[in-house]
Amino acid sequence: VIILLIYTTKEHYLEMGYSTVVFNVLFKPVSYRLGAEEKDAVALEENLVSLSNSLIVFELSLSLKTLHFRWYSSGRMIDSGELDLVKQISRKTRMYSFLILDPACRSYMRMGIIETAGRFLNENLIHPNAIMSSNSALLGVILRVKGKKRIIRSVNFEPIHYLHENNVSIKTPFVFASKLWSTLVERLSCDVLAISPNDLQKYRLIPSHKNLDLLPLQFLPNEIQNNVTAFIRPTNLAFLGSTFNVRHNREGFYFLTRDVAPLLIDLNITINIYGVKTPDREVPKNVKIHGWVKNLEDVYTSNDVFLVPYQGGTGQQSKFFEPLCKEKLVIANVKAVAGFPYIAGYHYLAASTCVEFANLIRELQSGNIDSVEIAKRAGRISTELFSIGEYRSTIHSVLMS
Repeated sequence: VIILLIYTTKEHYLEMGYSTVVFNVLFKPVSYRLGAEEKDAVALEENLVSLSNSLIVFELSLSLKTLHFRWYSSGRMIDSGELDLVKQISRKTRMYSFLILDPACRSYMRMGIIETAGRFLNENLIHPNAIMSSNSALLGVILRVKGKKRIIRSVNFEPIHYLHENNVSIKTPFVFASKLWSTLVERLSCDVLAISPNDLQKYRLIPSHKNLDLLPLQFLPNEIQNNVTAFIRPTNLAFLGSTFNVRHNREGFYFLTRDVAPLLIDLNITINIYGVKTPDREVPKNVKIHGWVKNLEDVYTSNDVFLVPYQGGTGQQSKFFEPLCKEKLVIANVKAVAGFPYIAGYHYLAASTCVEFANLIRELQSGNIDSVEIAKRAGRISTELFSIGEYRSTIHSVLMS
């Protein structure tokens, strides 16, 4: 999910015609009722509604032919509708699109989003105070829409993310260079809200007078639970794969089914795998493929332990943080922590190799690990790290700077 936001804070709303505008590019949820990015978009929009007297949300349709809009005033929706995307792209937009080397950024610039939104804003005499995008792919769009301030809510440090999620090919150096260039332009021209401490450090390598701050997954405060169910020996273990089109999810699937599960064939456990487009391969008898799940809460009530063999290097993996917020025990690669202050062995159990994962699961089965206390500590620190109040304070400080 990608969101572009143009809006005015309550202080600026006193000036006639100022408003908050949000552009969403929503893709069909690939897993569960809403995927992590979809839930994050909804939560971010709610936070912005609370910070603005006037808010307009533009959402690109699945057909990529229309732009849906929602208009809020004082926290209440007052209008909504559909706008046909302008087919004729301006020469200036085409010219600027060549300067944005990233193919994804260029594609959004040429969809007519800029012209359609611009026409709507002009017809309604709306003068954006700040423009905000919840994904770097809309960099080219927010640079072309008029506004006093531009903010990007980054969900990945794109150059590193591209290398981790794509196989090396002849085009790799060229695409990597385009991602690097776009990230440089992003940092120099926009305030950036990075999703994790690790990404924040990477952005700091680029000198800029623009603001740089941390803004984690927006929906995590809604996942906080303090009612952990005690268990002595875990029998159901879960891997939340979302969609297995994504490389790190696919690698996690093969790691668990091919390397970990065979080492545990003698135990009374089931490794439950959730997500769409599961690789077509035979799995051991202690693995169960569930595919798409309508209600994610059913997954949390029926599993004791969550496995996260993530080995990437950017972003914030909801498959790691969401179970911790719900006081579930997590076994994960230390890279999944993304720089947040979770301590291995205290808030979660750390493993990287298949043997380490298998040994920890055996230890849990034997009752040698105080699983409940670890899960409770994870819930407590998650409550401290992820709060709606802190999120809104961060957004507001960037807006008013």
